[in-house]
Amino acid sequence: GEAGGGPGYSKAGLTEVTSRESIDAAIAGPPGSAGPRRALIFVYGPTCRACKIMSPRVSRVAAACRARAAVPDEGPAFLALNSKDHKDVSDGLEVKEVPAFVLLEEGKPTAQWKGVVSEEDLLRLVTAPPA
Repeated sequence: GEAGGGPGYSKAGLTEVTSRESIDAAIAGPPGSAGPRRALIFVYGPTCRACKIMSPRVSRVAAACRARAAVPDEGPAFLALNSKDHKDVSDGLEVKEVPAFVLLEEGKPTAQWKGVVSEEDLLRLVTAPPA
């Protein structure tokens, strides 16, 4: 029961992932769906101040997306990855610095943003039509 990320982290509405397998499990669509859900992975470090700023923003964007979805679990999945504990996974996503936000389409990284991003921008990024 570790609250992941230590004190100061609120990751409400985010699924903590620790491996590529756990990412794949978290983004699997419902049975019979076309494929993996779009996902935003919030890659953070436990001592990163900008990550602590972004954490509640990502939670609010996740809540906004859930509120918009006509069907539960239809919207994008929101995941959180501790890059210090799981460097192999963040390396696999080509994350070099935190905070980073990796957009997955069909299970593959298609875009990445770094640093402090506004909630409006995050929402736009994650709800934009696939490129």
